[in-house]
Amino acid sequence: MSAALDGVGPRAVAAGLITEDELAAAERTRADRGVSLDDALVELNLLTEDQVVGLRGAALDLPVVFPYARTCDRHLVAAFPVDLLRRHDALPLARDGEHVVVALPTPPTAEARAALERAAGGPVRVALAGRHRLRRALAELLGSDPAQAPGDESIDSAALRLLYGQLARAMEARADELRFDVIGDELVVRARLGDGLVLCTREPATVLPALLARARSLLGAPGVSDADRPLIGVVPVHLGGRDALFEVSVLPARTGSSVLVRVVPSPAPARLEDLGLPAPRLEALRRLSSLRRGLVLVAGSDGARVRALAWALAAAEDPLDRAVLCLVQEPHRAEPSSQHVDRSPGLDRDAWLRDALRHRPDVLVAEAEHPDGPPLRSLVRAARTALVLAAVDAPDEVEALILTAERVARPALLARALAGLVLEDGRVTAPSPALRDALERRALPAELRAIARGERTWT
Repeated sequence: MSAALDGVGPRAVAAGLITEDELAAAERTRADRGVSLDDALVELNLLTEDQVVGLRGAALDLPVVFPYARTCDRHLVAAFPVDLLRRHDALPLARDGEHVVVALPTPPTAEARAALERAAGGPVRVALAGRHRLRRALAELLGSDPAQAPGDESIDSAALRLLYGQLARAMEARADELRFDVIGDELVVRARLGDGLVLCTREPATVLPALLARARSLLGAPGVSDADRPLIGVVPVHLGGRDALFEVSVLPARTGSSVLVRVVPSPAPARLEDLGLPAPRLEALRRLSSLRRGLVLVAGSDGARVRALAWALAAAEDPLDRAVLCLVQEPHRAEPSSQHVDRSPGLDRDAWLRDALRHRPDVLVAEAEHPDGPPLRSLVRAARTALVLAAVDAPDEVEALILTAERVARPALLARALAGLVLEDGRVTAPSPALRDALERRALPAELRAIARGERTWT
C-alpha cells in the first residue's frame, strides 16, 4: 500500500473522525485479515466508504464523485469493454475535452490506465468513488455480473440499508429494541415499543447472511469463525443527528442466527476501576473476573451496590472476547454488553435457566433467590461450564455462603464450584481447604459459619 493511502488513517484522526485507539484497532484488523486499511476502517464501522474515499482523494489530490447510473453517458459506457469495466470497477462518466473522466475506487495501475485509454481512444482523467456505489451503477448500466456471487452486491446493499435504516427509524420512534429474526422464508424486523412488538418490515430470508456480516462488522469482529457462539457488544453510533449506545447481539437460532439491537438509555455501567476501591482489592477482583468457570458469591445489604459490583466483575473483560448473559430482571435496568433471556409466564425458573444456558455464555450474572431470578441450586450447576456471578441479598459473604449451602441438595458440588466470596465493599476471600472440607461433609450451618469467619483472609 502506498504512503498516500496509508495517510487515510492519520487524516481521519486529524479530522476528528476517529481516535488513535480506533486507528490502532483498524491497523490490527488490516494485519490479521490481510485487507487494506480503508477496508478495515469500513468493516469496523469507524468510517463510511464515502468518508474513506474522501480522505483518500484529499491525500492523492484527486476529485471525489458520487456517481449514479442515471447521470452517466450510456453511449460512452457502451464504448468500453464490459469485462474491462467490471474487472476494475471503472465507470466512464463524461468527456472533458480530449479526456474521458473515469471513476475508480483506487488509482489505476499503469497497465489498467493503458487499457482504459485504449478503450477511450485517448487520455483518461481519474476521479475516485466508493466501490459499492460504482458496482451498483455498473449493475444498472450493464446488468448483473455473472462472475459475481448471485445477488451478493445487491443483497449486501439491501442489508446495509435495512440495518441502518431500521435503526434510524427505531431511534426516531424511541423504540427500546429492534429484532431481526427469520420466520419461515422471511426475515422479519420488529421493534419493541413499550410492552409490545411492532412489525417494521419483511424481507427475503436470503438477506440474512449479509445482515449478519454487517452486524459482526459493527461489533468489530467481522471474521468470527464459530457461528454457534453468541457475539455481544456495545457500540456507540451516530444516526440521524443523534448519538446512541446500541447493545448488539448476534445469537444462534434454529434458523441460523438472529440479530437483536437494544437502545441503551444510559451510559455503560461503572468499571471496576471506577468503583474507588483500593489497589489490592481491585487486583483480587480482576483475578476473579478472569476465571473461566466457578461460582462467585457477591453479598451485602445494599442490593444496588451488590448488583453494581457483580456487573462490574462481569464487564471487566473485553465484551467481544466473552459472551455475558445477564439474568437480573426488572425492575432493575438492563445492563449493556449482555444478552438477556426473558422468562415467559408459566416457565419455571429451572427451565428458564436451562434455556438461557443454551446460549453458551462465558459469564452468567444473576440475582440469586430473587422471585423472578434463577435458584441458587441451579447456579451452582451452571458454574461447571461458566463463571457465575451471583448477587445474594445477605448481610455479608458468610451468610450468603450459608444461604447457598442450605439451598443445594449436594453441598459437594458447591465445595468444588465455589471460587470466591465478595463483600459489597470489594473485599474478597477465597474458600479455605477447611471450608471446602466442611461443605463436603455436609457440616451444620453453625460449623460452616465458625470456619468461614475464623479462617477467612480478606484482600
